[in-house]
Amino acid sequence: GPDSEVAQWLADYRVDVGFVTLPTERFDTFFLMQDQLVALLPKAHPLADKRSVTLADLCASPFAMTRAGSEDIIGGLFRALRLHPTIRWRSLQLVSTIAAVARGDAVSIVAESALPPETTHTYVKKPLRPAAVRKVALAVPDTARMSPATREFISIAQQIFSTQTAHRAKAREKLPIARQQV
Repeated sequence: GPDSEVAQWLADYRVDVGFVTLPTERFDTFFLMQDQLVALLPKAHPLADKRSVTLADLCASPFAMTRAGSEDIIGGLFRALRLHPTIRWRSLQLVSTIAAVARGDAVSIVAESALPPETTHTYVKKPLRPAAVRKVALAVPDTARMSPATREFISIAQQIFSTQTAHRAKAREKLPIARQQV
C-alpha cells in the first residue's frame, strides 16, 4: 500500500512489519537500501536528450504521480522548491505510471530499483539534478514486542538486500567509464 496506509497498519498493529521510507520517527526501523530517484520520460519527449533533468523541467509537462512507496518523498521535493507539477494521474501501480509515460501522456519520478528491466524502449530514465534518493527500511511498531518470526524475516531481508547492494556495486564497477557519467 501507499506509505500512509502502511504507517497506519503499523500504528494499529494490523501488520507486524512493513516497508517504509526514511526518515520516520514513529516506528523502530531496520535499514535495507538507498535508492536513486529518476525522471521517467517518453522517448520522444524534449527532455529525453538531456543528461539530467530538474524538478522545474518536469513541471512543464503533465505528471504521473506514483503512490506506491515514493509519493511523500516526491511531493516533498517539489514542495521544498515551491514547485507545483501538473499532476494528471495518480496510480498505486508502478506499471500504470510507466504505461502513462510510455504512451507519451506524462512524465514521472520513480525509484530506479522499482523499474522493470528495460525490454521496451518507449521511455527513458534520467538522473535528477540535484540527485534525490529514497531510503527504504522495514518498520515495526515496537521492537520489544516483535515475534521471533518477525525478527527472522527482518534478518533475512537485510541479508538479501545487502547482497543485492553488493552485486549492483560490483556491476557498476564493470561498466565502461562513459556509462558511469551522470
